[in-house]
Amino acid sequence: MATAPFSQVRQNYHPQCEAAINSQINLELYASYVYLHSWGCLWRKQREWDWGGIKIKGC
Repeated sequence: MATAPFSQVRQNYHPQCEAAINSQINLELYASYVYLHSWGCLWRKQREWDWGGIKIKGC
């Protein structure tokens, strides 16, 4: 099954509605990145404690 090009699947939303939807999507993506980074840092801190103080950059 072939997928349609982007221009053929686009809907004709009102520009303000489309902007609001895009803003919400971007907010939720950002929140997921923050959550994943925080979880990764907490996991690394736990491993750091288990490994006797080995430091990991970025957290």
